[in-house]
Amino acid sequence: MTQFETFYSLVGAEDLEGAIQAAVDYADAEETLTGFLREGFVQSMSSTQGWTRDGGAIWKEHIRSEILDLVLANLRLNIEAFYQKNKKGAAPVIVACPDGETHTLGAKVTTSLLRIKGFNARFIGADLPADQLMSLVDSVKPAAVVFSVTHHYNLLALKDTITQLKGKFPQLLIAAGGASLRHNADAFPEVRVVTNHDALFEMIRGELR
Repeated sequence: MTQFETFYSLVGAEDLEGAIQAAVDYADAEETLTGFLREGFVQSMSSTQGWTRDGGAIWKEHIRSEILDLVLANLRLNIEAFYQKNKKGAAPVIVACPDGETHTLGAKVTTSLLRIKGFNARFIGADLPADQLMSLVDSVKPAAVVFSVTHHYNLLALKDTITQLKGKFPQLLIAAGGASLRHNADAFPEVRVVTNHDALFEMIRGELR
């Protein structure tokens, strides 16, 4: 039994109110909220994505993903309180999903964890065309761009976007993570592939100005 088993069960039972309350119980302290997001929440995300791979109905994945989205939304005030406490006053960090990628929970959790640590991270949405991201980077001059990619068939769009970014902003730190990159890291030598949030924190901390 893990400390997050109650939360897993509530999400699996599609109990929205219960899942929100179970999550809120971890939200008062920075350490417990961070632990919940990094372990409890991420594990629930992985389980949700696994249901369809195991032959489950797609609509069930969508219902449970929506529950997780609402749970995260209900933690926002606590996340922002820790951001204000730890704020580093640095250049923004852009978190995005490349063109075609519609799964956003990983990106939202990463944004939340970065903000808890005091980084000025902003999630700018799913399915973002490369030209729009180029315009944004040119406008806000971020410290880093972080991509979240769940499905392997979006890796081509990721590679195209990275090529465009590197062509115009050669010094920009670009990091990427997500399920599709765990076994494809070698295909992206021009980007920092990260498999844990601690590595991401250290990487971005070195770029702050």
